[in-house]
Amino acid sequence: MTVLLATVGVCLVSAWVPVVNAEAYLGVVATQEPVAWWALALAATLGQMIGKIGFFLLGRQSLSWRWLARRMAQTKLDRWVDWMTRTTDSRPYATWAVLLASAAVGIPPFAVISFLAGQVRVSLTAFVVLGSVGRFVRFAGIVLGVESLADLV
Repeated sequence: MTVLLATVGVCLVSAWVPVVNAEAYLGVVATQEPVAWWALALAATLGQMIGKIGFFLLGRQSLSWRWLARRMAQTKLDRWVDWMTRTTDSRPYATWAVLLASAAVGIPPFAVISFLAGQVRVSLTAFVVLGSVGRFVRFAGIVLGVESLADLV
């Protein structure tokens, strides 16, 4: 239980601090601790998604900041955000595919996509569900891969 709580904590921190690598942590824990792969992946997903929801909400709230609105108007980024919002509204499946791929593969970076998803008004439910599925797949793949390699050695 302690390992799982530590995993949630480390992955929460890694969601905000780029030098804290959740994948490396999971690789070490998978070889050192007798924890079920799915429990480890689930704990990592929980920690990461709590952190990424913070990015999402920050992105959503950032559009109401006056200094940011002025800066975006000066650089014409406000037009880009409006266009992206219309695009994501008209193509929800494409938006969900990008969100899921980013969460699972990391390209584009999930932290950036989390922030942008908040700005372009993706639903919080879609973000949490798709982000969690993608993160779970990513972390399960890492844990299972490391455990398989450790068994070979």
